[in-house]
Amino acid sequence: MLNIYLVDHFKKSPCKYIDVAPKQVCKGIQHLEEFFQDVMDKGGEGVILRDPQSILAPGRSAGYLKHKVPISLAETRCF
Repeated sequence: MLNIYLVDHFKKSPCKYIDVAPKQVCKGIQHLEEFFQDVMDKGGEGVILRDPQSILAPGRSAGYLKHKVPISLAETRCF
């Protein structure tokens, strides 16, 4: 419901800094890893997984999980 509202809102009032990501239903581990790799290949940092049974609430929630590759100290640069 919220996703539909946001998509509609940003179609009417575009913002160059915000884009609503399309909803993707995970069909299993293989699907998740392929989708994740596609995101990484396009320069993304990772994906957010949401438990479809969890209630939407502001702030941190146990119903969300970040899936991303951790960076190592060897990959970081100080300026």
